[in-house]
Amino acid sequence: MDTVRAPIREEMMSRIASVINPKDIHYIISNHSEMDHSGCLPDVIQAVQPEKVFASVMGCKALKEIFHLDQEITPLKDGGSLSLGNRTLSFMETRMLHWPDSMFSYLVDEQVLFSQDAFGMHLAGSERFDDEVDPAILLYEAATYYANILMPYSPFVFKLLERSGRRGTDRESHRPDHGPDLAEGSPGHPGPLC
Repeated sequence: MDTVRAPIREEMMSRIASVINPKDIHYIISNHSEMDHSGCLPDVIQAVQPEKVFASVMGCKALKEIFHLDQEITPLKDGGSLSLGNRTLSFMETRMLHWPDSMFSYLVDEQVLFSQDAFGMHLAGSERFDDEVDPAILLYEAATYYANILMPYSPFVFKLLERSGRRGTDRESHRPDHGPDLAEGSPGHPGPLC
């Protein structure tokens, strides 16, 4: 699910290797083509040699323009899903949160939302989960991130919240690409979205 800036590739790959052999990865999903999410994608594709690489319709266009990849990128449509065998991912286009290619991926069976830049925060520390961070810090960092990254796109956020509310899917945790993982009910958690 997404990659990292090119200079951090080795750290990302070693972390992946601590959990799974990178050659056992069959799919790569790009939720967002900005360089801090996709900068090492060509290197990862070469190292992993996945069966498929997926992105939103706009993400496919952006990644092809940025990287001129030989690897075909398969578009994922809004509302579509992908079977992983024992689990299912569903997808929601979230254009302009904060790029045209933005997309959420939702691991249905485990109720986990991967929201790329949306609803994250610029908070780095040794803590991985929100319950390890002072709630006041989470609220401040989430508000600051929203103000700096998403505030200009608030009309799109409101439409997303309205649209996703109709879908009625709950989730237990939220995995933004920036900041700690957020559990349902935590101060920084955006509430039911997908």
